[in-house]
Amino acid sequence: MEIWKSSLERPRAHRHRNAVKWKLTQLDEPHVAPLNAWVRELRVACGGGESVPWFDPAGGGVIKSLRLGNKEFAGKGFNGLRGNFYNDGGFHGSMDSAAKVEIVGNGPREKVIVKGTIAGAPFTQELTLTMGEPLIDVRLRIDWKGNPGIGESAGPSSDKDVRKSYYDDRYKLLALFPPAWPVGKVYKNAPFDVTESRLDNTFFNRWDSIKNNVLLNWVDVEDRSGKYGLALFCDHTTSYVHGDNYPLGLTIQYSGNGIFYRNYRIDGPTEIHYALLPHADRWDRAGVEAASARWNEPLVVTQGDSATAHSFLRPEAIGWEITSMRMDGKDLLVRLFNAAGDSRPGRLQMGFKADEIWVEELDGRKIKTLNGSLSIPRYGVRTIRFINARI
Repeated sequence: MEIWKSSLERPRAHRHRNAVKWKLTQLDEPHVAPLNAWVRELRVACGGGESVPWFDPAGGGVIKSLRLGNKEFAGKGFNGLRGNFYNDGGFHGSMDSAAKVEIVGNGPREKVIVKGTIAGAPFTQELTLTMGEPLIDVRLRIDWKGNPGIGESAGPSSDKDVRKSYYDDRYKLLALFPPAWPVGKVYKNAPFDVTESRLDNTFFNRWDSIKNNVLLNWVDVEDRSGKYGLALFCDHTTSYVHGDNYPLGLTIQYSGNGIFYRNYRIDGPTEIHYALLPHADRWDRAGVEAASARWNEPLVVTQGDSATAHSFLRPEAIGWEITSMRMDGKDLLVRLFNAAGDSRPGRLQMGFKADEIWVEELDGRKIKTLNGSLSIPRYGVRTIRFINARI
């Protein structure tokens, strides 16, 4: 299960001690001095409570260090790319060659642009850092040259073969995020749920041994002490990888034969949007689910009258989410989900009027009138009807 180490454990330039010593003397050379000075200044400005990464241009632009307070999060090859290009010599990684790293913008929101190559194809990573936020937003684009084969192999497969080469994610193109500490537990969200993985790893290559490797919105790896974690967000449902001696990773690209005998070709650039959230404490107390919801559904800014501005509806209980809000005639229907809180009663702060408020079943049958607080167990869902809702 250590295939990843073949090309992502360390940059080729880091495999010799003297090369590392020489690189450390180059930190303030003209070609990287602005980048390193920017990181130092931003770390001082942030006061240690936020994650400000160090980048390694010679190592393909990977994140060399990522600290939250005194805790280091980034292991070797953090945010690097790796995959098996079966027609082009096997495994290739973004760390195999140097990258250009530059800073764009000046202010509370900074962007770092990483431009490198993998297996001869140019890629661009746009990392956005926001003052006051530990979250690192990443947009990746790979401009392929032709249709490279990516995966275990392109061998034919029949419906009688139990083993399928296109199942094994270890050979696909991955973005990998090895933490600097041993992983204890793995959590991920599901529709109106959060689960703790009990898998030793996410890998399989037979249709009778399929494992749940689905990433809906986020997956979180926790250190063995339970005091820190690293969450990975993605803007679409995909798959993730993790296992003993194998780091957390996000599936980026596959190219080859697949299900129903189709050849899944690359016919354009690969683009994907993901984010990294280093945090203290466990996922629920760190607000990972709420942070994922904010990242996946950011607020849309419009021009309005500040004198009349107010919150339309705000849950006062920790961990509650408003997952749906729609009009049903003159009534407002609101669906609440308790993603991370306990069952203690909470209130809804209203910025509008209603003749009556009640809790109802999914089929519309009234359960009870709501006169004050509401109790929702963790992972529970409640549908609230506001009769004749109006401003």
